[in-house]
Amino acid sequence: MLKKCDILDTDAQKYITVLDEKSIRLKRLIEDLVEASKASSGAVTLNKMQVNLYELAVQAVGEMEDGFTERNLQIMLNEPTEAPVVLADSQKTWRIMDNLLSNARKYSLAGSRVYVDVIKSDDNG
Repeated sequence: MLKKCDILDTDAQKYITVLDEKSIRLKRLIEDLVEASKASSGAVTLNKMQVNLYELAVQAVGEMEDGFTERNLQIMLNEPTEAPVVLADSQKTWRIMDNLLSNARKYSLAGSRVYVDVIKSDDNG
């Protein structure tokens, strides 16, 4: 609601931005906790389909590229020789990739490289 107000104070605008970012992060953590709880109880529903893990990784890297640039991180996505297509739930697999890349962005040393390799081994990706 504060974001919709016409607030001219630059400090207040910064605080509102921080509040917005932290509330999004908290929402995401709660969703992750609920998902983990469902997974541990066996109550998770999987919608399995053929998923190209490399295409999913390209999309995830593309969406997070600005965040990596802000932290002066160079992301290196290595293209596989063969398309790593697996039977998986695309939304949950996306969530896993998003979490992995988010952690890499947050915890990698600024000015370093982050390498992403997507491979298929037997039926696993």
